[in-house]
Amino acid sequence: MVLFVGGKEFHFSSKNDIGSDVEKVIYKELASRSSVPNNNLGGLEEVQISSSGEILYVHRNEMAVAKCNSSDVDDTLPRYAGTSEMTFQLLIILTTSRGFSIGHFDQSDHERIKDFFNYSLATLNRRNGDECIDVHMVGGFNDDVGISEELTVRILSHLIGSNLTFLLKTYFCLDMNDQLIDNKIHAPIHRAVVLDIKSHSVKPASIAPSARGPLLVLRNASLYALPRVPRMSNILDPLSHRLCFKPFMMHWKKMIELSQLASKPEAELAQYSKTPLQESDHFYNLLRRTSGLVGYMLVSGNDFFEGRDLELSLDVTRKQWIPMNPQTESAMRHQLALNY
Repeated sequence: MVLFVGGKEFHFSSKNDIGSDVEKVIYKELASRSSVPNNNLGGLEEVQISSSGEILYVHRNEMAVAKCNSSDVDDTLPRYAGTSEMTFQLLIILTTSRGFSIGHFDQSDHERIKDFFNYSLATLNRRNGDECIDVHMVGGFNDDVGISEELTVRILSHLIGSNLTFLLKTYFCLDMNDQLIDNKIHAPIHRAVVLDIKSHSVKPASIAPSARGPLLVLRNASLYALPRVPRMSNILDPLSHRLCFKPFMMHWKKMIELSQLASKPEAELAQYSKTPLQESDHFYNLLRRTSGLVGYMLVSGNDFFEGRDLELSLDVTRKQWIPMNPQTESAMRHQLALNY
């Protein structure tokens, strides 16, 4: 494997060549800024996104993979793919001549990371494996308990353990993405980032709450589903480019717990975040809306799926995600399942 980091190359012929501290060596190289390819996101113009039809939005623990060319952006895909509201989380983007993949990581376990790369590369990489794969990493900050660093190092470890060739084109994590608020609280500089699907460039963004969807409240509820299988939630068909949300099950005790959160003060809601001091009002608003939705599901017995996936297709003319079956249409009509 070869990992290109700016002008420096790290070569490995097998996993046996990877010492226990290699990830930290690469991380130090990145942190030195001397070989970082794009470490100045602040110098780029911020993309303004106001509606969900303008973006393929990935929520926490979601990923999307798309085989596409430039014409697909005009026909079946929006111009941008991205996310927002990141604190310790990382956004990983892979791009090749065949398309792109994007993942919003909020867990550092090996299975989720492997899941993302295996599915992405099976779809995007050429059979002979001789194509260099561009990697973009953004997110995290200098949090007190080191969860940002743990997640970053684990992803770098996966890259250097691969038998493929990667070019790290964008890296803006940890120290680079850290700022001090009132000289005492560390917080991320960039919480929202998008991929321009046409140009394969990564840019900072401002994504309005109305653009963080569709069906964001229902998608957020799925984060609390059981059993907790360590997998990324893949939300896009790579060929048709339809959004697809799969049914999930939640333990009744968890449903009761969540349904009681709507009336709780913010101090009690903070326990649902690993970085409560850095969360925006959106996190708490979304948690309360999720509480209301789960309460409705608990009382009514309606899970919105009726045994089928919820599917949506992009209407590029109207810039709207259109429901493709009655279950999806019903879920979108329900007030608590709608976007802000």
